[in-house]
Amino acid sequence: MAGRKPKPTAIKELEGSPGKRKLNNKEPKPDKGMHSFLHQAVILLFLIVLLGFFNEKVTKFTYEISLMLYAIVIGVGVLILISMMKDTPVRAVLENLQVFNLEAFLMEGVLCFMLFAGSCHMRLLNFKKHARPITLLSIVATLLGAIFYGVLFNAGASLLGLPFTFPVCLILGSITAPTDPIAATEDGKRRIFVSLLAVSMAYALCEYFGFSGAIASVVCGILFSSLRNYREKKGKPLDLQEYDTFWEILDNLLNSILYVMMGLTFVHILQMQQVHLISCLAVLFNLIGRFSSVGISTLFAGKLPNGYDKLSFMKLLTYGGMRGGLSIALAMSTVGMVSAETYHIILGSTYVIVFFTTVVQGMTMKYVYQKIDKKISTL
Repeated sequence: MAGRKPKPTAIKELEGSPGKRKLNNKEPKPDKGMHSFLHQAVILLFLIVLLGFFNEKVTKFTYEISLMLYAIVIGVGVLILISMMKDTPVRAVLENLQVFNLEAFLMEGVLCFMLFAGSCHMRLLNFKKHARPITLLSIVATLLGAIFYGVLFNAGASLLGLPFTFPVCLILGSITAPTDPIAATEDGKRRIFVSLLAVSMAYALCEYFGFSGAIASVVCGILFSSLRNYREKKGKPLDLQEYDTFWEILDNLLNSILYVMMGLTFVHILQMQQVHLISCLAVLFNLIGRFSSVGISTLFAGKLPNGYDKLSFMKLLTYGGMRGGLSIALAMSTVGMVSAETYHIILGSTYVIVFFTTVVQGMTMKYVYQKIDKKISTL
């Protein structure tokens, strides 16, 4: 019995035992995924705090605009440094820069919470006052904007010899057409938990069954807002201080992360064919499509608010049509639907429009508004 060899299973158990691991000096390796996530979280939060502090003390731009603008500068600076330090092809440089997975962050992470946060505070009691123009601008103008942009981009693609069919151009139009809007138990914390569960479950189920999780998230936000407005109308308002604070903080944090990541992933634009020409056409077509769609909708909108004439109203809504994370998410959802070349053009064009509307239009919006308002006041 003393000379019997241990069974193979016993040897395996012995090799896997703590004592054996100690003898071999082999310790379990840390989780690289968690390690990478923590590092990226630290980098993003550091940039958000640093850039926000710099903007507050020095430039004093709008918060979201400053984050994207400075993140673009940092991204371009890193791109230049890498290209100078390493004698590698441009493609390899671009791949080295793509540290942050914006697609996973949006589509598989926080998009549902961002959309819910943007819609759960809607004041539906005020909707009836301007129901007609709001409906026309939100539905008709968006639809017409998608068509106009698709037609224009199809013409431009034909001139440039790009591999774009008309249906794909309409998809791009529908991506860039929508603008971004910069439950009752008695426990405030439970309301937060219920809202988190509702929006995440709705998003997950819709994505699983092939429906739009983004739309489901917005609907959830509107339903929660409807309940809130209903209670206010009945004279039994809910105590939603904790709820409001939570979603405002979460919305601000997620949007801050999004804008920094968008700036750092600026390299997507460089993957387009004829990048300079397509970038200019994308911005131009977006403005023309927006102005045309808003113009047609305004003709049937009836009386406009605040004494605006139709032309001034069209100019204001055209220039104020900002694009954001929703457009980026829609562009990313086309992966696998089109070729890699077409996907890069769609994503790059969307990036250009988001950057232009956020940074250029956003920084000059106050001046444009004051100019239009001054003109109206003199009439």
